[in-house]
Amino acid sequence: MRSRLFSATVACTALATMTSAVTAQQADRLGYYDKSREGWFWYQDPPEKKEPEEDITVPPPLMPAPEEPEAQDTEMPPATVATTPQMPAVGSVEFLREAMPKALDIATDNPTRENVERYLILQKMAIDKSEMFSEMSKMVSTGHPLLDEGRRRPKQDTFAKKLEEEAEVKKREVLSEFFKRNALIMFLDNRCSGCAMMAENFYRMQQTHGLVWQSISLDGTLLPDNLSSNQSFNAGIAERLGVDAGGAVFIASPPSTYIPVTWNPTGGAEIADRILLVAARSGLITDEVFRQTQAINPMIGSAPTVKEQELPPILQAADQFIKPEAITINGMENNQ
Repeated sequence: MRSRLFSATVACTALATMTSAVTAQQADRLGYYDKSREGWFWYQDPPEKKEPEEDITVPPPLMPAPEEPEAQDTEMPPATVATTPQMPAVGSVEFLREAMPKALDIATDNPTRENVERYLILQKMAIDKSEMFSEMSKMVSTGHPLLDEGRRRPKQDTFAKKLEEEAEVKKREVLSEFFKRNALIMFLDNRCSGCAMMAENFYRMQQTHGLVWQSISLDGTLLPDNLSSNQSFNAGIAERLGVDAGGAVFIASPPSTYIPVTWNPTGGAEIADRILLVAARSGLITDEVFRQTQAINPMIGSAPTVKEQELPPILQAADQFIKPEAITINGMENNQ
C-alpha cells in the first residue's frame, strides 16, 4: 500500500516539471512579429521600481532653550597679604611704650638677673627721655610771652604770698558788697556734728564781711544764742530744695532764688571761695570782679573754641532721661 502511494507521488512531481519546461520553450519560439502589440520601440523601459516610502515622522516641537543666567561679577577680592607689623625704631617712645610692659611681665614672672636688668634699663631710658623733655620745656617757656606762667603767678613764695594778700583784701570787699544784697541759709539737725563749727565761721564772717545768714533746723535742734540770733524751724523749704540732712548751705537771693553752695559742713576759707564761685557762675557778680579775688593774674591769650555740634542720638536720649531728675544749680525758685 505504501509503495503505491509513493509511486503516485513521484509521478505527479514529474508531470509538473515537464509542463513547466514546455511552457518555457514555447515562449522562446515567439518571434519579433508575434510581439507587435508591444510597439516598434527599440527599447522598452523596464517597469519602474517603486522605492519604499520613507517613514516621515514629525519631530516633536523643540522646547526653548533655558535662558542662561547673566554672568555675575565673580571676581574675587584681591588676596590680602599678611604683613608683619613693622617694629618701631629702637629707643623711640613708641618702642619703649611697647617693650616696657612686656619686659616687666617677663621680669615679674621670671626675675632672673638678665630679665630684671633688661626692664630697668628700658625704664631708665624712658626716665632720661622725660627729663630731657622737661629741661627743654623750661628752656622754651622761660621768658616766652605766652608760655611763661610767671606772668600769672610768681614762682617765688615771697611774691606769691604778696599776691595772695592782695586777693584776700579784694575778697573781703567783694563779699561785703555781695552780702548787702544776698544772704546765706544753713540747715542743721542733731546728726550734723560740724554744724556748730560752721556756725562759728559764719559768726566771724558776720563780723568781718558783713555776712547775713539764718539757720533752719530740720528736727528742732538749735544753735547757741551767742552764735546765731536768727534761727527758725523748717516749714517745707528743705523739701522743696532737696535738703535731707544738716550742713547744707544755700545763697538766698531776692526775691525767691536759692542756689546751693555746699551740702556738707565746710570750713570758713573754703566756704568763702565757694560763695564767690557760685555767685560768678549764677551771674550775681561779674567775671571781672571774680578774677580780682583770685591770687593769679588773668590768662594770657585765649583758648580756641569749637562750634558746638549737634549731639549724637545717644546723648539726646540721655538728656531726656536725666533732665526730669536734674537740679538746676543756677537757681531754684521758691514757690512759697
